[in-house]
Amino acid sequence: MYQDEFESLCHATQVGVALDTVEQLVEDQSLVPMFSERTNVMDAVYGLSTAKKTEINYLRGLLERAGEHNRLIQARVELLGNKT
Repeated sequence: MYQDEFESLCHATQVGVALDTVEQLVEDQSLVPMFSERTNVMDAVYGLSTAKKTEINYLRGLLERAGEHNRLIQARVELLGNKT
């Protein structure tokens, strides 16, 4: 259930597309040895990479909290089931 939400969110935010674009930019820069704005592009790549890592960590935190919430609910249901 949570994995589906995570995959849906990654699809909705086009994480794969963004990473593919970054990879293509890096590859293009490697093919042009005299590219004058290489550092600016690399700064952008680094910034995007950092932002995506931050987003992934945020989503992992959400998944962990959701998992903990799910465990609490399951324990509560189990407890209520034992009382009946």
